[in-house]
Amino acid sequence: PRPAGARPTGGRFVDLAQDDGRDAIGRTSVYSAVRRLGGLDFVLSLERLPESRGGHVLSLYHPASCALFELSLATRDGGCPEKFCAELTFVAGAPLLLVLSESAFPHAVHVLVRDLSSGKEIRFSVRDDDIFAMLPRRERQVLARCAEELLTQGCIGDEAGYSVEPQPCGSLGDVREVAVPVLSLGFLGPARMVCRADFELRGQRFKAALSKAPGAAQFVLGLSAASAPLAGGPGGTHLVHLCDRGLARGGPPAAPGGGER
Repeated sequence: PRPAGARPTGGRFVDLAQDDGRDAIGRTSVYSAVRRLGGLDFVLSLERLPESRGGHVLSLYHPASCALFELSLATRDGGCPEKFCAELTFVAGAPLLLVLSESAFPHAVHVLVRDLSSGKEIRFSVRDDDIFAMLPRRERQVLARCAEELLTQGCIGDEAGYSVEPQPCGSLGDVREVAVPVLSLGFLGPARMVCRADFELRGQRFKAALSKAPGAAQFVLGLSAASAPLAGGPGGTHLVHLCDRGLARGGPPAAPGGGER
């Protein structure tokens, strides 16, 4: 069950045959249009979630196949909400990149949908009168650089300065700044704790835990300050849902031996 007050971020396919519609209650439409991508007609929508759930949902619906993909982003969740969420997926066979982002001042939610086969893009922004602190220019530049590095090379920082270290699942102890642990496990097994680790960033200690859902390529990454409990409560714990959409929907099989990294 979803923890009370949780604000989910990330993408998911909605099975309209099984969906009970409860998740759509209280949504407010702020944009909707029929747009053509990859030679197909899609209904592109942006909705604002109820205040209790605090966020926006970008929906891409293909009427001919009843395929529906949603990308959620928690918004208005801090004094300076500046963030983004990106998903690479296939909807009705069309390879698409969806990006949902929030800028703090002036406050706005931005949408980008790119058809990877043709390079065609759809962009729009929805602005309001909410007042938040302005993110300093230097921090905005760092956020943009980190996003680019994460999407292009899979890690943040100078790629040449990192070493890849295969390690068994379990407690990783203190993770060195220049080391990238690589863990291997099968996706089809039971739910399990994949790893726990401690690390230091700018003189502050943090801890992380990664767990896997049963029988699926879905994971939850928990991050918190070392002084805060990972299992909820005060202390600024953050939970991130990670999922391989191809494997989750019957994509390519696992590598020989049943292991994936």
